[in-house]
Amino acid sequence: MGGRRGLGQAVLLLGALVLSSCADETTDGSEASATGERSQPSESSQQPEASQGPEPPPPSEELPDTAAGAAAEEILAVLNAETPNTAELWDDLLAEEFLADVPAQQMVELVETGFLPTAPWSIYEVDGGAEDRQLVAEIRDDVGTALQMHVGLTDEELVETLLFTEPQPDHQEATSYEEIGERLEALPGQASVLITETAAEAGSASGGNSDAPGGDVGGDADDSPGGDADDVTVHLAAGEDEPAPLASVAKLAVLWAVVEAVESEELAWTDALTVTDELRSLPSGELQDADTGTQVTVAEAAQLMIEISDNTATDMLIDALGRETVEQATADVLGEAEGLTPFLTTREMFHLRFGEGDSAFQGAEQWAQSDVSQRLEILAELADEPFDVDADDVQGAAGYPAEEPPPEWYASAEDVAALHEALAVAEQEHEQLSAILGSNPGLTDIEDAWWDELAFKGGSSPGVLTGSWQVRTEDGRTLTVVILTSAQQAQELAAQQTEVFGLTRDALMIAGEEEEPEPETEAESDPEPEAGPETGNDGETG
Repeated sequence: MGGRRGLGQAVLLLGALVLSSCADETTDGSEASATGERSQPSESSQQPEASQGPEPPPPSEELPDTAAGAAAEEILAVLNAETPNTAELWDDLLAEEFLADVPAQQMVELVETGFLPTAPWSIYEVDGGAEDRQLVAEIRDDVGTALQMHVGLTDEELVETLLFTEPQPDHQEATSYEEIGERLEALPGQASVLITETAAEAGSASGGNSDAPGGDVGGDADDSPGGDADDVTVHLAAGEDEPAPLASVAKLAVLWAVVEAVESEELAWTDALTVTDELRSLPSGELQDADTGTQVTVAEAAQLMIEISDNTATDMLIDALGRETVEQATADVLGEAEGLTPFLTTREMFHLRFGEGDSAFQGAEQWAQSDVSQRLEILAELADEPFDVDADDVQGAAGYPAEEPPPEWYASAEDVAALHEALAVAEQEHEQLSAILGSNPGLTDIEDAWWDELAFKGGSSPGVLTGSWQVRTEDGRTLTVVILTSAQQAQELAAQQTEVFGLTRDALMIAGEEEEPEPETEAESDPEPEAGPETGNDGETG
């Protein structure tokens, strides 16, 4: 039993390396970060215990003849005690950034306690990745424990990524919206979902406040994709009007605030923003590692904020706009948005949720019971306290405590759909938005897509996993999918990422196979659009 516990520790610590030493895009289009959306095998940063199955079949794969294959072979030799497990070996094999997180001697101890007791480890399946410097291999020990070993190399062919995760089961395709609802209901914790469709030439689905942008954005319905309620078919809805934690999906509100500021000439897409130590946040992203004084344009910061969920870029935009400007822009779309007021910077969220100073600790405890003015006082006190949070603090968080909602960004699935709607309309005047929202689709393995444009923003933090998509055809047919999930245990929800994103892909494919809904005539219209199958009560599906 001691060896098995050691293995769990090794998986956890090795998994923690990815956030700080390699936060690049992964195969599912998500991200490596506490509030971003391109989650690598552990966005919540807590790896599950390795799975132990029945007697394993004979090894069936060999490592490829690539640089990553050679590195994986050398690592496997150490795990199997064929090569001495020494600090000198790890110093030669691992990149400097990796060793800064986990020193060579700690690697020796991890292998000693976590892998050698159940050796030998054999290769069963290999995915060589898109480049010679990356691979994922399934390995199993002598008693059937299965792990996925992720290896990534620098240009100098040193190991910068070494991650061991529990193999994810293959996604089983859902064949109906009803099945999607049932499977979301089976997830741990809480989930809310909204899937709507608008017929061609009728406009995009909208939610939120019908008197504000989102129901009719920036003009008459005839002049924009914003159709009225009778044009919208609701395929699936559960808890769609209940506030839920958004994680980085909240960055859609910041992007909308940028659009409003550009239209009012308070800001320009070409204006320069500067990285400062006061604005520097935690990953995901790349600007947190940029030199003080580094400049990017507003358009570049917005691109980073949406495409790789760059938290520092987000905070730079909020600083340029002003908190109240972001809040007013959000209210212009959603009406009253208590869960987004005051609108937190990512640095403030990290500080409150994971900081250890008195102001952070007390502020986090008081946040849920405080009104707006009290929360602003908490943030003012927080600003005087050193920012004492790092990636390890975020990775160690247990999950989302629903009984005492922590400082976060909160809105409903309808609200998120309304923000997508507002931005879709704004694309007509701001060509930058198409590239910003469409650069990261959040999904892979899409063949024969029936749409012409796709906008995506997702997010995750410990115990929170969210995603939002809007796809459109040239003639205006639109499908909007919003899924917001949270769970008490981050580890439980992280293991369901494949399911959540897979069900979204299924929804898009189901829509493509069905006849698109016809816009209802006035004589045919019902007072309310027909609702899809419900998946739970009050947004709780688990």
